[in-house]
Amino acid sequence: MTTFLYTAIVGIVLLSVATPVVWQPMSGFDWLVMIGVGFLGGAGHYCIIQAMRRAQASVLAPFGFIQLIWVTLAGYVVFGDFPDIYTLTAEQLAALDRMGEKSAANLVSAIDASKARPLPAVISGLGVATGLGG
Repeated sequence: MTTFLYTAIVGIVLLSVATPVVWQPMSGFDWLVMIGVGFLGGAGHYCIIQAMRRAQASVLAPFGFIQLIWVTLAGYVVFGDFPDIYTLTAEQLAALDRMGEKSAANLVSAIDASKARPLPAVISGLGVATGLGG
C-alpha cells in the first residue's frame, strides 16, 4: 500500500505545479470521465500491488505480455495504427532471451536498411517464388 500511496502523492504534487498554467474549465461529462479514469487506474495499480504481494514476479511476468496484445488492439481500434517490424527498438529486442545489446542493435540496423530495398528483392530474399520482377 505504501507504493500505491507514494504514487498518488507524487502524481498530485507534480501535476499541481502545472495546473494553474494549463487549466481549462471542464463539463460535467469531463469530470465523470476523469473520475472514472482515476478510479480504474487506481484499481489497476491496487490489483498489481496485491498480485506482487501474493505471487512471485516470475509467475506474474507472463501476464505482462498479455498487455502487449491489448495495447496493440487498442492502438488499432482507436488510432487505426497496427505495429509492424519497423516499430521494434533495440531495447525491446535486447529484453528477449539470448539477445544481447549488440545483436539487438545489429538487427535493428538490418531492419532499417530493409526499408530502402524494393519489395520484390525482399520477397526474393526470403526465398518466395512470386514471378515479380525480372
